[in-house]
Amino acid sequence: MNASYTADDLIVAPATALTRSALAVIRGSGPKCVETFAPVFSRPEILTQSKGNRVHYGWIVDKEGSPIDEVLVTVFRAPASYTGEDAVEVSCHGGSMAASKILELFHQ
Repeated sequence: MNASYTADDLIVAPATALTRSALAVIRGSGPKCVETFAPVFSRPEILTQSKGNRVHYGWIVDKEGSPIDEVLVTVFRAPASYTGEDAVEVSCHGGSMAASKILELFHQ
């Protein structure tokens, strides 16, 4: 695979192993990161209006609005994030099922 990325790309990937565990973390970083995650969060306006370093409780939902998993979503605002860009962390239930379904929302 020959993939190249630019500073304009949004990256969404697991931050923890997709294996048996109490929780899994999915991270997103890049331009419009918060705006990209907001539509799949049960309270999108909370994310888009969030200041940095804030944690929000809710659900990740599919395109039809059906819940996928109960989550905590942490918003980090540039430049005070670990990447220097806007970033989002989704903490969901562990194992591979919930995290894989959430990742699929961003890779369609």
